[in-house]
Amino acid sequence: MADAVRAANADAAWGGCPAGDGEDTLILSADLTLEGELRDIRSTITIQGKGHRLSGADMFRIFYVVDGGSLTIHNLTMTAGRSNSDGGAILVDNGTLTVHNSTISNSWSGNLGGGISALHSDVTLNSVLLSGNSSSSSGGGIHFDTDETYRLSISSSTFAGNSTHGGVRRGGNGGAVYLEGGQAVIIKSAFADNQASQRGGGIHNAATMSIENSTFYGNRAVQGAGLYTKGDSITTLTHL
Repeated sequence: MADAVRAANADAAWGGCPAGDGEDTLILSADLTLEGELRDIRSTITIQGKGHRLSGADMFRIFYVVDGGSLTIHNLTMTAGRSNSDGGAILVDNGTLTVHNSTISNSWSGNLGGGISALHSDVTLNSVLLSGNSSSSSGGGIHFDTDETYRLSISSSTFAGNSTHGGVRRGGNGGAVYLEGGQAVIIKSAFADNQASQRGGGIHNAATMSIENSTFYGNRAVQGAGLYTKGDSITTLTHL
């Protein structure tokens, strides 16, 4: 996997992998466990997981998308990612992330976004399960921090058993999702048994967000067990 990402980024042969050519597709043929962090993704890459499992071995972040890179993931289980900073499984910084029919589970961040941390990036999740992820600050499942230009889109997805454990001085908000700026649209999704040590066991919203045809149950927090909306942020709820 590491050599394939390098070849795709550089459009040059690497480690037995053929040269990439613009937009590249990588197809997994077996379960993989990382032995080190993968190269940053700075080009346009699609990963066809074919139902396989990619593990960070509780040691490594799995993907880092940066500087205009674009990553699309299909049918892949990403598990046991770990980062002492942001994004236990995936960190996307000034890039684009799209995930379909996949799982992000049991990953940990020492700061923001146990599953995914996104900064100034567009993120789309369709039929994705985020479960058992945790962070030491905010956003157990996802931490999304941007300006109004960017968008988080979630559809037909489930957030279960994610948590964040920061104290009063260190976050502890958004057990499943933490939003800080930008726009978020959530449709036909479920938030169950997520926990925040401070606010927003399901979602902490400091952005503009709409939620439609979605369910919240069993979430826990000091304030806003299911949903917490900060200050003059906007939350629109339809058919909950």
